[in-house]
Amino acid sequence: MPKNLLRVVPIVIVLLLYAAVAGPEWLRNRMLDKELAPQYAALCEGAPLKTVERRNQAMEDGYVVNKLHDCIEKASFKQVAEAKAKYQAEHTPAAQAEAVRVEAARIAQAAREKETAELQAIAAQLQTPKPPTDEPPQIPFRRLDANTAAEADLANAFGLDAQIAADMVHERGKKKFTDWPDLINRVTAFGAARTAMFATLGGLNVNGLALPGPPPDASMVALARESLRPRP
Repeated sequence: MPKNLLRVVPIVIVLLLYAAVAGPEWLRNRMLDKELAPQYAALCEGAPLKTVERRNQAMEDGYVVNKLHDCIEKASFKQVAEAKAKYQAEHTPAAQAEAVRVEAARIAQAAREKETAELQAIAAQLQTPKPPTDEPPQIPFRRLDANTAAEADLANAFGLDAQIAADMVHERGKKKFTDWPDLINRVTAFGAARTAMFATLGGLNVNGLALPGPPPDASMVALARESLRPRP
């Protein structure tokens, strides 16, 4: 027998022995892969993770790892994608600006409510109503839209003055007022609950709407009328 052939024979024998031992196991694995393929396609997103590092990273990123298939579960992949999309939508410049506007309006509303409560307390402490012959003047009422009324009419409206009217005209020249919170945020004087309340009692509105919230009670109206009484 040639020497070259003698050297090849042991290698061939080893390969035959490996095939005899490992072949069935390899075949079984191939068959198992084919059986699990439909389940993998239904449950998994992407390729198998295969390494410990990739599994740990997937879990740190918020995904659920399917241990049987060693993959990211489709349901968790969808949930993480939706969460990312929601976060991005909530953190756009426009969304952040709107959040700031809403918070500013909330703070202003809270301040107005506090000041209104203080004014109501003052009104409740007014002296006993004087006889009818000595009643304070009635509140002059004239419907005026903050976006369209003439500056002179605003200056003469109950609860307003020339400076407030000028500020209103200046601000609406840049952009029309969208609602009362917008007016209050942009014209400093309206940050005081007294100014906003007196103005709405006198007929001021924004796009046809009066100041939001409950209407002024009797004590508030009395306080407004008392402010009209001539001072000695």
